Amino acid sequence: MDVREGKVCEPNDGFVAIPIPKEILSTEYEDPILAIVLSTYPDFLENYQKYEYLKNRAILASIIEVVDQINDFVLGLMPGNKFDY
Repeated sequence: MDVREGKVCEPNDGFVAIPIPKEILSTEYEDPILAIVLSTYPDFLENYQKYEYLKNRAILASIIEVVDQINDFVLGLMPGNKFDY
């Protein structure tokens, strides 16, 4: 919210360092995407079809390539065939 409201840094050219509190960082991992998914969606396979489980969770990424990697990873966890429309 502070980023959106312009409270984090002075006006800039679109590039700025944003401090992230240490308590929300995942630092112990071998696979960063796995660590992000597990921390955001614990027990994913038991809950991925439940609206209440999904509605309060989100993974934010700064570039579309990372979004694509995370989406592909999560889709790979789900049983069944993957379809592109």
